[in-house]
Amino acid sequence: MRYCFEDHVLDTDRRELHRSASLVPTTPQVFDLLEYLIRNRERVVSRDDLVAAIWNGRAISDAALTTRLNAARAAIGDTGEAQRLIKTLQRRGFRFICNVRELPTAAETPAAQPNPTPMETSRRLAAILFGDLAGYYAAMKRDEEGTAAAVRALRKDIVEPQLAEHRGRLVVAVTDSFIAEFASPMAALKCALAIQSRLATAKVTTLKLRIGLNLGDIIVEDGGNVHGEGIMVASPPSCSAISRDIMRRGAGWFPWE
Repeated sequence: MRYCFEDHVLDTDRRELHRSASLVPTTPQVFDLLEYLIRNRERVVSRDDLVAAIWNGRAISDAALTTRLNAARAAIGDTGEAQRLIKTLQRRGFRFICNVRELPTAAETPAAQPNPTPMETSRRLAAILFGDLAGYYAAMKRDEEGTAAAVRALRKDIVEPQLAEHRGRLVVAVTDSFIAEFASPMAALKCALAIQSRLATAKVTTLKLRIGLNLGDIIVEDGGNVHGEGIMVASPPSCSAISRDIMRRGAGWFPWE
């Protein structure tokens, strides 16, 4: 079974967790913990339930359980403060609260119908703005909750208002990167300068945002997903491997949390 939520896919057959196009490393216990919480998302899971399912009833400390829960939250972009996906209910237990879609694995999927209708694509010239947070993962290791709050503030207070003001379309956003499309190169340049200017005077001083711009030909699908070398050229050479992998496979909409 594959459980899909936000930009994640938990594949129970392959025992793999994917975020967007990237594989997220998880320990066996963290994977089992996520799978158990997601499978039982319709109810509150008690501490004893988790110990019985994950540790086969062996005695473990509260600290050990908390460590595994924190690791599970980190793997899916959640925190103990935010609790967007895994909620702690005091003296009751835990519950996975995100909407989940269940998809069969390849072995469970019926044979595809012959001659499927191809997805319509088109090409157009576009100005691409690629933003990438320098040192994001190092900052998360130092201060996970503080960095997550700073990223949210950057998104809501600076990036999104400037994109709206300069008529930019947010194409893809992940934890540490985003791509926007503009009809005008000058609009993209003005937006980039405005974002950096606001960031320089904002309270979010711990984040450094690298921005690349490019005017190039892109491929656009029906759903608005974009592909092409025109996007890759805009990405900073030192952007994260996760961001580059997403660009290679084609950009789609993912929530930026």
